[in-house]
Amino acid sequence: MSIEEKIFSKTKVDFDLLLKYGFKKEKDNYIYSKQIDNFNVQITVNNEGIVIGKLFDIDTNEEYTNIRLDNNGAYSSLIKEKYINILNDIKEKCFKIEYFFSKQANEITDYINKKYNDKPEFLWEKFSGYGVFRNKVNKKWYAIIMNITEDKLGLNSSKKIEIINVMNSDNIVDNKKIFEGYHMNKKSWITIKLDNSIDTNDIYKLIDNSYKICKNK
Repeated sequence: MSIEEKIFSKTKVDFDLLLKYGFKKEKDNYIYSKQIDNFNVQITVNNEGIVIGKLFDIDTNEEYTNIRLDNNGAYSSLIKEKYINILNDIKEKCFKIEYFFSKQANEITDYINKKYNDKPEFLWEKFSGYGVFRNKVNKKWYAIIMNITEDKLGLNSSKKIEIINVMNSDNIVDNKKIFEGYHMNKKSWITIKLDNSIDTNDIYKLIDNSYKICKNK
């Protein structure tokens, strides 16, 4: 994974903010240039929000690729640090964090962050879209958002969806919108489809209940 992919992972660009920041639109790309030491930094954001960055030696106009190496010398490390600072500033001012691909999953994430000051932890490289929420005090999970295909829930569909697992002691499983816990203890957990088939406010209540159950463990 490149420097840019790591920094801008799970973000969504605001093109209007790019223009305010100083990017210039050229056809389908937004381009920003800045000089650091003896290098010209060129950052390109395409219409899909993908960020591509390059450094060029001002004297030779050749691309400087030493920042891509794992073992840098002191000077290359300094240039790399300055370059990363530029990328992080652009990320902070022109991009919004979006951990998941569905609107409902991101709304839920915002709710949890505001109410419990918890952000999703992505614990598995192989399952990079699986985000765990855990209680800060006892470190126990109270929610996990995942992406799977509907047939994993016993439905006759291979459509990719996001789900959330929460702890729950009530019998509310209907095998249409709410299911027994996927990959969790089915006596303690339920799985909810995040496709707006259930009102988001109702999911908030189930999350609050799960947090209480987790807190008492």
